[in-house]
Amino acid sequence: TTYDGKMEYACVTDYRDKGMEHCSQICSEWCWATCISMIELYQQFNSSWDCPFTECSVVTGYHNQNCCGNTTTECTGTCGLPLNWDQVYDAVKEQLPGYGWK
Repeated sequence: TTYDGKMEYACVTDYRDKGMEHCSQICSEWCWATCISMIELYQQFNSSWDCPFTECSVVTGYHNQNCCGNTTTECTGTCGLPLNWDQVYDAVKEQLPGYGWK
């Protein structure tokens, strides 16, 4: 299937049995940051699995402003906006470098 003219892929592998922990999404529009955080923490084999810190750090890095802190403010304004597919891809490339992203 396609999404905005691009191929859409489905993940059919469950990595929880391989040590990937589940992270809960902090803000309603942060699903992209939650996924990036889970991959980043899994790849780092991070023993202190701190999803909320990593997730808000991903959003902070993308928006280049402090999006961490009180959930009342971090989920609003620029920090609380959803990203489109191209923006998510840019965030993945920035946060998870070295995987041969094009």
